[in-house]
Amino acid sequence: MNLFSSRVKARLYKKGYQGFTKDDYAEAALAIGLIDENNPTKEELEKAVSHLINKQTYQLTETDEEVTKTLSQQENTTLYKQIQDETKGEITFTNNFEKAGAIQEAFTASGIEVSDIEVMGISGDIENKFSDHKTFIVSALKAWRNYQIQNGEQQADEIQGILADIRTDAANFTNRTNASMTATAN
Repeated sequence: MNLFSSRVKARLYKKGYQGFTKDDYAEAALAIGLIDENNPTKEELEKAVSHLINKQTYQLTETDEEVTKTLSQQENTTLYKQIQDETKGEITFTNNFEKAGAIQEAFTASGIEVSDIEVMGISGDIENKFSDHKTFIVSALKAWRNYQIQNGEQQADEIQGILADIRTDAANFTNRTNASMTATAN
């Protein structure tokens, strides 16, 4: 799955839409005139999400309410079975974009808000193969915690550097002021 598909899938998931195929994402990319699937713009992502939501809404309005309820129940059952299957078997990711999409979905389901940049950073810090879904989630959460700690440390270092610069500037100003006053007195 490319970056475009992963990000669109994550955004759809956040809005409660699921069940799209790779062909749906490819069709959305063509429909919106996507330029680079590995570097989609925010506008392209928004257009693709709208396109797929409209497509799904149109398809659902063609059916009656009972069929819609049945489809929804089937999707929930399928999702539950997929999660069960993932907890029983091994999970292997072929690239960081695929991993990032899974991380985004897991975090969203857990109520954790994380940016695309954070997700990509986290995906590069964890393995590509996990014995089960639970192991994957634990690894992703540990990587997210480490990412947050590292960001906090970087901010603290930056603040300390700025404060040191301020102290140096104040000392220089005081020295120049004293030198000017001494020169004026003489």
